[in-house]
Amino acid sequence: RALTSHQGTDMLQRFTKGMYVPNPAAQSYRTEEVIRALDQLGEGDIDEQPASSSTASGAGARSKPALAIGARVTVLGLKNAEHLNGQGAEIVRYNAVNGRWEARVNISGEVKAFRAENLRPAGEMVFEPGDRAKIHGLKSEAGQTLNGQLCEVKKYLHDVSRYEVALDGGQTKALKAENLQPEFPTNTRSRP
Repeated sequence: RALTSHQGTDMLQRFTKGMYVPNPAAQSYRTEEVIRALDQLGEGDIDEQPASSSTASGAGARSKPALAIGARVTVLGLKNAEHLNGQGAEIVRYNAVNGRWEARVNISGEVKAFRAENLRPAGEMVFEPGDRAKIHGLKSEAGQTLNGQLCEVKKYLHDVSRYEVALDGGQTKALKAENLQPEFPTNTRSRP
C-alpha cells in the first residue's frame, strides 16, 4: 500500500527531526512529460545543446570522463608502490565505499585499488602541476587565438579528461592533453 504524498512528507519530517524541506520545483515534476519531451527531440538536437558552464573550468558537456570500466590507463604518482608507476592497467570496477578505481595491472594480472589522481588514459601525455606547456591544435575561432601561448598546468580534471591551465595573463582554461606541448626551459649551457 503506497503512502499518500502528505503521509510521506510527515514521515520524512519525523525521521529527519524537522530538517526535511520539500523541493517546490519537484512538486510539478512528471516523468511522463520528460519522456515525451525527450522523444520529440531528434538525435541531432541533443548534440547541439550548449555546453554546460557548471564546472569552474568551463569544460564542455561533450567531454568524456577519463575513467570508466574497461578503460585502459597508465598508473602514475604512487609513493608507496613506485614499481607500479608507468605500468598499464585496465579498470575493472569503481569501489564507491573507498572512492577508488580497481584496475587489473597488465604486468602481474593483480587487481589493485587506485585513487583517480594516480590514473591517466593510456597513451595520454602526462603533465604535473607546475609544468609549463605551449597550447597548440585548437580549431575553434576562440581557441585559435590561444594557439602558441604558454601556460602553466594547475591540475588534472578527471571528470572531463582535461588539464586546468593558467595562461600567462592569469586566465584559466581546461584543455585536452593533445592540445598541450611540453615547454622545456632553454638551457644553452654546453656540456663538457
